Amino acid sequence: EVINVTAADVEIAWLRVIPVTTRAGVDYTTAADRLHVHDCSFDLVTAAVSTSTKGVATTGATQAPSHILISHNYFESDGAQGAGVEVGDAINFVVEDNVFVVRAGGTWNHAATMTGVLGLGEFRDNDFLTLQASTMTIGIRGTDITSASSVGILRNFFMGDVTVPIDDFGSGDADISENYKADVGGAAGGVLWSSIT
Repeated sequence: EVINVTAADVEIAWLRVIPVTTRAGVDYTTAADRLHVHDCSFDLVTAAVSTSTKGVATTGATQAPSHILISHNYFESDGAQGAGVEVGDAINFVVEDNVFVVRAGGTWNHAATMTGVLGLGEFRDNDFLTLQASTMTIGIRGTDITSASSVGILRNFFMGDVTVPIDDFGSGDADISENYKADVGGAAGGVLWSSIT
């Protein structure tokens, strides 16, 4: 990793982060309560392609820091890298106002993910963009969380070439509202997306 956070009350801001291949740009453990990562750009283009190359990520799915805030960042990939944001089992996390971009004809499997089963929080007001004939298979990916209605997925925007905007949360795990998927060349301006595939 470029930055490893193992303590509480850390703020990371105003950086351009280039992850090393197979590593995260910023990773964190359960000890990273109140971590705030904001106004950074994450270059997932320079590193060689690996699903283990990530932007901001937990060191493991069961890591459970509280009150993580990941906001106003720019994540750019050109292909099959790992997630821009991976929250694990974080408690009361917020991932908001970030931009996730895949370009240069690449395919990004998923841009943001919750890999744990006990966490709770929100993905809100994020943009998932596909440029230069690129595709994103999944915008926000989850897991089968063990308690119902643990995640809010609110007001996110997905370009038309995001195949499945929201995927893999169990049917009762996530509350979904006001998420839109664009329609390439469509006069209607897109559709309200309100389902988990």
